Amino acid sequence: MVPPKLTPSGQTTQFQPLYIIDGVERENSNDFLDPDTFNSAYFLKGDSATAIFGEKGKNGVVVVTLTKDGKRKQEVPRISK
Repeated sequence: MVPPKLTPSGQTTQFQPLYIIDGVERENSNDFLDPDTFNSAYFLKGDSATAIFGEKGKNGVVVVTLTKDGKRKQEVPRISK
């Protein structure tokens, strides 16, 4: 079980978002926290998250794109179900 996270308001929550890193579903954000490879991120919540990711997206989705060569990319990946 994942321990509760502390929110900015000081409250705890046990609801974790779904992480999609370079198109691959991940359990947590610790898998990509290297600032040298981070390119972009966007966030989905509510109906848009569940419409694309189903029940897994009910707590929100964090979609992250990493760089492969150290150069930033401008495009936003499209994710299909």
